[in-house]
Amino acid sequence: MRTIASWLIAMASVDRYLISCWNANRRRMSNLKNAYYCITIIVILSFLVWAETAYCFDAPLVGTPQKCYAKSTPCRIFNDLAQSFITTIIPSSIMLVFGLFTIRNVLQSQQVQPVTMATLTNTTGGNRRNERSLTVMLIAQVILLTIFSLPLAGQKFYLTYTFYQPKTPTQRAIGSGGVGKSALTLQYMYDEFVGDYEPPFDGSYRKAVMLDGEEVQIDILDTAAIRDTYIRTDEGFLLVFDVTDAESFSDLNELHEQICV
Repeated sequence: MRTIASWLIAMASVDRYLISCWNANRRRMSNLKNAYYCITIIVILSFLVWAETAYCFDAPLVGTPQKCYAKSTPCRIFNDLAQSFITTIIPSSIMLVFGLFTIRNVLQSQQVQPVTMATLTNTTGGNRRNERSLTVMLIAQVILLTIFSLPLAGQKFYLTYTFYQPKTPTQRAIGSGGVGKSALTLQYMYDEFVGDYEPPFDGSYRKAVMLDGEEVQIDILDTAAIRDTYIRTDEGFLLVFDVTDAESFSDLNELHEQICV
């Protein structure tokens, strides 16, 4: 639905541009018939692009930021790139380009002197005011959508670009879930699932595990009513937190020091 919404707003920007043109042929391209064609094509292509989710996504998964998540590396890369480019970057670019063209047309129209007939002047002036109001509303919508969508696209592109690069535990924590999202994952190296953990009433959890051949005491401060699922291997462990209070994890370095003591 987000892809459809982004592209419909992008097509609305194109429609605003066509209506604001002085070329009669371009203005005639803005009609209900073409609008219905565009809506139908956008809906069909969006469903075709995201039809792969029926195969790529599975639930419940262990060791992933969300219970329903891409189950393979190619699926994850495709979804990240598709969400970055198809849902955000390309529609936002179209909105900005045609929004600037629309502003140019509106400014040019303001320089044209109206005819002297009183009735025609009033009618034309009212239409122009309505057109300018709609144009301002659309431009504001385009700017807001671009500002709030581009950070998500940047994060998805970063995750895909650095997928095969070695990361520190803090980088893996930010990349897997991120502070303020539904899940925060601190990854080391993991292989197999061990079990669930119910937080005790005193709000803390301590357990000794073997890490790099040494016994390590894990101390988890359960300040956010955490429910923890942990994974153990010979080389390390994975801790998955369902976060209800993002402020408790604002400093990931401090959290890492609390766990690996």
